[in-house]
Amino acid sequence: MFFIDIAVPRDVDPEMNKLDGIFIYDIDDLQDAAASHAAERSKEAERAEKIIEDEVGRFHARVQSLHVVPAIVSLQDYVETIRQAELDRVRGRLGQLSPEQEQALEALTHGIVNKILHTPITRLKSAAAGPEVTTLIDAFKKIFNLQDKTADERPSVKAEAGPGSRSQ
Repeated sequence: MFFIDIAVPRDVDPEMNKLDGIFIYDIDDLQDAAASHAAERSKEAERAEKIIEDEVGRFHARVQSLHVVPAIVSLQDYVETIRQAELDRVRGRLGQLSPEQEQALEALTHGIVNKILHTPITRLKSAAAGPEVTTLIDAFKKIFNLQDKTADERPSVKAEAGPGSRSQ
């Protein structure tokens, strides 16, 4: 049997707590339990606040980096167009390739492009929240001759002579 005695003065004799199977809880016991739970809730609230603070920081960084996305996408489109044009040019000279050879050629060129673009894109993303980002974006646009594009536009590369390309 459980007795909860919240009266002041108490209605249930504390000596009854000594009997087997009888438990008495008074207002002091309830206050101790409430205080204990309040301390646990306070710790959990602090933990929740820390999680929220971290997530807000990540969200803020993500929002700050959004303005670099068009430059990154434009750069990737530009390089992909060059990659495709060079693959088409080489395929014409190589003739019919097996599916395995096509896969190997695609993997090779994707790997080269990804390795070349990794550092510039990483640098641009890391600078996204800093004051130098506008200068960096402008530099990317000038160096790679990138244009601001609408979502429907795709870059086109005509036979541009770039580093390492040979006219035939």
